[in-house]
Amino acid sequence: MALTKLLQVEPEKIVANEYPNSLHDMGGKLCGNPPHKNYNNAWYAARTLIPRALVPVEWEINLTEDEAKTVNRAVLPALNKAIEDSAAELRWTAASMDGVMNRKGWCTGDAQTLLSPKDAHSWHPYANNTRAIRTGNDSFLTQWPGDTGRQDGIDGTFHPNGQGYAGMADAVLKVLH
Repeated sequence: MALTKLLQVEPEKIVANEYPNSLHDMGGKLCGNPPHKNYNNAWYAARTLIPRALVPVEWEINLTEDEAKTVNRAVLPALNKAIEDSAAELRWTAASMDGVMNRKGWCTGDAQTLLSPKDAHSWHPYANNTRAIRTGNDSFLTQWPGDTGRQDGIDGTFHPNGQGYAGMADAVLKVLH
């Protein structure tokens, strides 16, 4: 309502985008780390920010294949259905993100482990990547805690990277034409 009234935009010209699925690797298999086996994984940066006294010995930040199955089966379809329903109710257009991150999930590409400070110079956050979404490590290496007043370095985790946003923009443009 605010967009329509304040900006004087017809509701049909407002696009609400669904969430893209970033859970599949280049072979189409669901991403997932084995539980309790890989402490330095794509999400390790989040663990480094938690005080050691609060980290149980066996605890790790992770996304297992079973968790990815649940998100793929139950969370993403329900979330995107809610976006479609809300858009329809408001007479907005919903942009499907199906295929935007197809085979470009969080588990593709290099840099699955957190780089050491001495190797951080080799991280190129805006170079072409097979991954279309940022992992915890990607966000940490891109944002270095404290550089911009952030309290942590993982803001942006599980958000699209440049290629991901470009794919989403293409999907939105398709519904506008």
